[in-house]
Amino acid sequence: MAFYSDKHGVFRVNSAGAVQGDGMTQFGRSLHALNIDILCANTPQAKGRASVCRKWPMSAGRLAHHCASLQLGGLAEFERDLIRARTGEGRARAVERGQKMGRPFKLTDHQKGEAIKRRDQGETLADIARSYNVSPATISRLAA
Repeated sequence: MAFYSDKHGVFRVNSAGAVQGDGMTQFGRSLHALNIDILCANTPQAKGRASVCRKWPMSAGRLAHHCASLQLGGLAEFERDLIRARTGEGRARAVERGQKMGRPFKLTDHQKGEAIKRRDQGETLADIARSYNVSPATISRLAA
C-alpha cells in the first residue's frame, strides 16, 4: 500500500538545518512502521493533495474510497496510541529524575503556613488572598 501526496512537510523534514533524526516526521515514521510507502509528487498539480492507493489495480468506486478512509482512520488511531505511549514514557522518566509535574504553586511553604494560620484565626479568604496576590480559591485549597 502507498500514501501518495505532495512534498508537504507533514510527512518528512524539509529543513536543511535539521541535524537530528532520520529525516522523517512522526507521521512519516508511523507510515513506515505500518509498511505504507510514501510517494511524493513533483508536479504542481499535486500541491495540497493526498490519497491512499494500493499497488495493484482496484476499481475506483465508493468501496475503494471507503477502504482508504478506514485505513487512514486506523493510521490516525495508531498514531494517537504512539503519542500517548511516548508521552507516558517521557513523564515516567521525568518523575524518576525527581522532576515535579504540573503547574508550580504560587505560594512558598512559609507563605502557605502563614495563610493557614491567618485563616484559622478567622481572617477572610479574600483579605488573605489579596495580601499574597492570589485568588481566594487558592487560599481555600490550602490544607490545614
